[in-house]
Amino acid sequence: MTHYLIALLLAGELSLDYPGVVKLALSDNLTYQSARLQTDQAEARAEIAEAQRNPTLTLNGFYVHNDLNLVRSLEPDRTHIPQAEAQGLDASDLYVTGQNQMLNRTVLAVPIYTGGRLESQMHRQRHLFQASQCQLETRRQATILEAKRQYLSWLLAERSQEVAVRNQEQARQLESDTCARFQTGAATGYDLMQGQLAVAQAADRLKVAETARESERLKLARLLHQPLEQAMRPLDRLGSRNLLAGEPVLDEDPQQLAAQALQQRPELEQLRHTIESSLDDEGVARSGKLPQLIVNLNYDLIGNTLKLRGGFALIASLYVPIFDGGMAEARGHEAQLHRLQLKHQEMAQAEEIVKQVMQAHWSLEEAESRWRVADSALRRTQEALRIAHKRYDVGAGTTLELVTQTAALERADYSLAQADYQRMQSRAQLRWAVGAP
Repeated sequence: MTHYLIALLLAGELSLDYPGVVKLALSDNLTYQSARLQTDQAEARAEIAEAQRNPTLTLNGFYVHNDLNLVRSLEPDRTHIPQAEAQGLDASDLYVTGQNQMLNRTVLAVPIYTGGRLESQMHRQRHLFQASQCQLETRRQATILEAKRQYLSWLLAERSQEVAVRNQEQARQLESDTCARFQTGAATGYDLMQGQLAVAQAADRLKVAETARESERLKLARLLHQPLEQAMRPLDRLGSRNLLAGEPVLDEDPQQLAAQALQQRPELEQLRHTIESSLDDEGVARSGKLPQLIVNLNYDLIGNTLKLRGGFALIASLYVPIFDGGMAEARGHEAQLHRLQLKHQEMAQAEEIVKQVMQAHWSLEEAESRWRVADSALRRTQEALRIAHKRYDVGAGTTLELVTQTAALERADYSLAQADYQRMQSRAQLRWAVGAP
């Protein structure tokens, strides 16, 4: 928490542009960083599966302290001690045990043959790791699209605030002119009331625009994992040529774009690797019916604390499954059904991708058409307002006419801003649907 406050105090204004937002999202977005950790975990599981195929070396130590009565009960008859001494043996050689016993065992285990179980596990985890990489790429593309959308929403809120500020200035100028004309008798009280009402409405719309802008800024700051109090400044303007150049249009027809998407979208590749892992599940199930051979080389150091002896032992363990109650067949059947399910998911995903490409392409065409209509409407509304001002200046027009035309221009400005936003958002959506880099 202390580091967060220090960073907040030292942070200045953060300037952002369209490519910069994407880079910052990929480096700081928490959801994407969490997805990267999941891929690292999948890689670690693949390394664990590969390590199980290697020999293992273990050291086990045991110490046992026996009650003295228990030791005496295991001692040989003392009548044999003189005979042992006659043969040059120490009396302790006849003791079966002692009060303190130790066992130090070093074991080298080598899996010689496991029926393919370990190999199938290795391949399965490797395919799951590759599937996790594809899932990470899916999350990466989704993060890019989300960052673009939120940045564009912030630009739209900025543009809406500019329109509201401009409309408020025009309303105040109109109120000032109407008040001056009212004092000279050239305007009525009704005209003055219309001017005052226009100022009040403009102030209300400006407040709404400022609130919306701050809300979009907070959403963007959270997406980029920045302090919520961080001041940010956009370097782009919605509808500018530079911004449009950052999201070029894909010129291919929908069929070509759909074909590219089926080759580029990571969701399909993820399903294919998952299907491959299900094949390895079947291999694991089959290996349950096959024998296993494991060789252990032991070195034991055993005896009481005063007399320890050591030696090697080579143990070959052969496990031959006779009957497992049908578990291997059931597991294999389950793996087959899972693979069939994944095949259906792959076909459904391919159909969904084609649908997304088609919808994104049609949405882009619609957005381009709406932008042309909104741009034309704005020019006509500007001309209508210019004529209304001319009529007002020569006394042929009224304040109500100017207020009406000013409101129409404000709506046209908002409509063009929405069209600019929808056009950029549709371009980004189509690029995501195609899986374009």
